[in-house]
Amino acid sequence: MTTRWLVLSCGLSLACTVPSSGIGNTGGFDAALADGGVDGGTDDAGVDGARDSGGVDAPADTAPDVPPDAACEEGVTRCSGDVLEACSGGAFVEVLTCPLGCRSDPVAACGSIDPSNVLDGSLVSSGSADFVVPADHTYRFNTETGEIENLTDSEIVRADGSGDRDGVTYQFQGQGDPYPSLGIFAFGSLRVETNATVVTTGDYALVLLAARDITIDGVLDVSANGLVGGAGGYNGGERRNAGQGPGGGGRGDIDGFLDSEMGGGGGGGHRAAGGEGGDHNSASGGSAGPSTDDDKGIPLVGGSGGGAGANAGDGGRGGGGGGAVQLTANGTIRVNDGAILRASGAGGGRDSRAGGGGGAGGTILLEAPAVITRGIVVANGGGGASGTNGLGGSAERGDDGRDDRMRAAGGTDGGGGDGGRGGAADTPSGENGDNGSRGGGGGGAAGDVHVNALPGGLDIGGTVSPDHTEDAVRAL
Repeated sequence: MTTRWLVLSCGLSLACTVPSSGIGNTGGFDAALADGGVDGGTDDAGVDGARDSGGVDAPADTAPDVPPDAACEEGVTRCSGDVLEACSGGAFVEVLTCPLGCRSDPVAACGSIDPSNVLDGSLVSSGSADFVVPADHTYRFNTETGEIENLTDSEIVRADGSGDRDGVTYQFQGQGDPYPSLGIFAFGSLRVETNATVVTTGDYALVLLAARDITIDGVLDVSANGLVGGAGGYNGGERRNAGQGPGGGGRGDIDGFLDSEMGGGGGGGHRAAGGEGGDHNSASGGSAGPSTDDDKGIPLVGGSGGGAGANAGDGGRGGGGGGAVQLTANGTIRVNDGAILRASGAGGGRDSRAGGGGGAGGTILLEAPAVITRGIVVANGGGGASGTNGLGGSAERGDDGRDDRMRAAGGTDGGGGDGGRGGAADTPSGENGDNGSRGGGGGGAAGDVHVNALPGGLDIGGTVSPDHTEDAVRAL
């Protein structure tokens, strides 16, 4: 125990010092001196050298001798293993356990995911806004300019331009020919509420990054729309042209007397080949779009377009390929029950002659420490259109890629060849169009669904089509 010295005022106005441990048998001292002098014996009420006669004892020394080192600077962070701690009220308290580990350099912070396709990995943590697409609203993201427009209320939510706008960062990035550029949006967190819809405009593929979580309760749609491919996807062929993109379906040929024989357009390819267009006698259908399956969504590329069916003027147009979308978060990605994440190809178009080929499904890439799906995640191919015999029959366009694991139907009726079905689920190839008096268009192939997470971080339920691939995330 630390020895403390008490200074007593003596009757002779002399300073007397006595170790506190020697005052009485309990370390106390008598509250008063009976004779006002120095106590040299044991019979008065002065200082008792042998036994305490009942005076008030001093309290025990329980306080620390040195101030605690917990007096940290408010707001300072530190790592304790994988736990991020912050100074609050003079002491370090736990903030959260970091899924990707805690790093101390240059300052203590949770580790960040190393995003696929994005060259500047720091963009994942660059956004600060907790961005919400509210229920019963439709927002349109312009992948080429960075503008976000509230279509429901006719207002601009984020002005165009690169950099930070109200906590939302935008940057575009090339991927090199022949691949589409990327339109990259970064948020603190992103939530699409129930009955809300996100659509896109622009040719760049869509990349959505979040420093924390991404939650989809509504619809996020980068699918093709008729002839036009989705964001990062490719257009279908028109005016007797092949579909665009590396897996574009071939155009139908024209032959015979007075060009009366016409083949259907080929389906666009992606994860697998599209379907061949149907023949009409000596006029061959368009070639099947080849497989262009990307490696785990790298680079980020949508589906290719279907080829146009033949006609002396303009046969049925090919369907556009589904777009490409990447969601990357440092926290958790959730596609909840009732939500739809869609990147499907469009059905082939009909005309008065041969049918157009269906567009291929696009690409969906989800990556986070934890990925949970209970809704619908689809990148299915569109069906090919039917041909017509020119005797008054009416051709039918192919169905767009479906929101389930069923193959999109090809067109029927018209008296010509039926269109082929699109790829889906565990059958990613497009189906061939039927031969006939004006051939049917081939079906578009299914696209890709890639899911990357930490070991044990995947919880895939709901509907996913085509069958997804899995891989591990990487930390910066």
